Amino acid sequence: MITSVIGIVTVTILIVFFVNGRPIKHRVMLSWQSPVTVPGAAVASYNVYRSVSPGGPYVQITSGVNGLTYIDYIVNNSKTYYYVVTSVGVNGRESTYSIEAHAKIP
Repeated sequence: MITSVIGIVTVTILIVFFVNGRPIKHRVMLSWQSPVTVPGAAVASYNVYRSVSPGGPYVQITSGVNGLTYIDYIVNNSKTYYYVVTSVGVNGRESTYSIEAHAKIP
């Protein structure tokens, strides 16, 4: 069982307004630190969750992330999104949520 908490999740909002006169949508880049795991319980992947309200409820937007970053391309202007990440062990068990991070889209 993985019981350790994911390291602090950081958020970067990547903003490009126009390229060749065409609007480009915003995206949110999330990055996190790998958790300190319990001996014998290696991390296999990560799941990313999102909410439009602080504290949730969260909806899983992706699973099986192998690295320590994820880019959310499906965000809307003038919205604030709240993110948490979990780790999944090789045994399939999921950790608790990370600390919540938020991104306010212009």
